[in-house]
Amino acid sequence: MLWNVAKRSVLHALAYHTNDPLPIALSPDATLLAAGGCAQVKNGSCTQGQVLLWNVLSGNRIGQLPGHLSTVWDVAFSPGGEILASSSYDGIELWNMTTRQSSGWLTISANDPNNSYTGYYGNILFSSNGKMAASYSSPGTNLSFVLWDMTQREPLAHVFNEQHSFQGSVAFSPNSQQLVSVVDHSSGVDSIIMWDIAIQSWQNHACTIANRNLTREARRVDTIH
Repeated sequence: MLWNVAKRSVLHALAYHTNDPLPIALSPDATLLAAGGCAQVKNGSCTQGQVLLWNVLSGNRIGQLPGHLSTVWDVAFSPGGEILASSSYDGIELWNMTTRQSSGWLTISANDPNNSYTGYYGNILFSSNGKMAASYSSPGTNLSFVLWDMTQREPLAHVFNEQHSFQGSVAFSPNSQQLVSVVDHSSGVDSIIMWDIAIQSWQNHACTIANRNLTREARRVDTIH
């Protein structure tokens, strides 16, 4: 359902048949609605994910973005609305909303020590300046998250994986200089951690520890740990 909040009335009832809860996102200018899901099922498993697009004003479906090899877990628009990110176990796909074509992927390298676990693609959010994104695991699993450089389209550090946790979440500060992670530990002791994610601060800290100027790749390795 699309609602007119001011009038507290239904704008449109959008038909989309699925057995799973839909990840949805509204574009920053409120003209587009995106919903993730599954386009094709074989032998009880989803073999083709999809993102559907609706025009909010008319309520008409205006596009379908196929790309993932399974159900789409989450969708998120960048702050400017020029990029739509969709996620599944095979990574995060970035869609150019002008051309409605894929413009690339965010995936973890095979060299990352936590690359065998794909739960960190479960949820997506962008920083307010659009320069970074974070993806993190869904409730009911160990909290793991990745901080992404949206200019280079690569992770800024190895995957952070909080062992022995039931669930967790992350959020950017309004100025995009900090990231907050909240973890529900199996021990019963919960934690809230504030991360300094200002790129220049990371670079200076890494060079200070190494006592020399470092390349981008050298600065990135284990920066979060």
